[in-house]
Amino acid sequence: MRYFKLLIVLLSLFLVGYLFAGTTGKITGLVTDKKTGEPLPGVNIVLEGTNYGAATDVDGVYFILNVPAGTYTLRAIYLGYKTVEVQQVRVMADLTTRIDIQMEEVPLELGEEVVVVAERPLIQKDLTASRTIATSEEIMAIPFENVEDIVAITPGFVAGHARGGRAGEVLYQIDGVTTMDPMFNTFEADVPEFAVEEVSIITGGFSTEYGNAQSGVINMVIKEGGPEYSGSIRYKTSDFGDSPLTDVL
Repeated sequence: MRYFKLLIVLLSLFLVGYLFAGTTGKITGLVTDKKTGEPLPGVNIVLEGTNYGAATDVDGVYFILNVPAGTYTLRAIYLGYKTVEVQQVRVMADLTTRIDIQMEEVPLELGEEVVVVAERPLIQKDLTASRTIATSEEIMAIPFENVEDIVAITPGFVAGHARGGRAGEVLYQIDGVTTMDPMFNTFEADVPEFAVEEVSIITGGFSTEYGNAQSGVINMVIKEGGPEYSGSIRYKTSDFGDSPLTDVL
């Protein structure tokens, strides 16, 4: 009976992890001395405004797991070296963001800081499927009102159909949870674009973690709360002639 209870607990933990699959990413990289190129062990790596962080191992490698999709500022702190701040670090669901850091040794009393801006690589090495990712910044720049309109302009989609598939063959998920109508296998939810951090659109080669999908997978990741209050306002009009907002536009 004791082993049976232990088995139930382990299965429950596994299922909880499965329910949240597809909503977080990973940050990894190598920290080295800028002058010698030697790896630096024990460097503290933190994401500002969060509780996420890690320390480099003896080979100078670090991993930060289960990071919610979004944009972060990463800081590398090491005694006797300039603190390095990497801005605009974009984490995408199910993918790995690699940030390699070079630290410059300085006298202990200076404590200078180096600020760099992360660049998104042209090729995502751990991407094995045909995937298009729309970030919250890109979504806000598109004059559409819902996620389905964004999907409609994605390569491989025509009128909601992926690569010539039939209606009902596209799987829609919100934070890794399926949101399809069980009777007609259609997507009926209304997700405001303001609330979306990332939309991952997979049109081929998706893995077995996505069940009941034949033509494509749409995975929407909802924004997480942060340490600061923020908001946005959007309006639309068909009359720009005598509108008092014309000068503002």
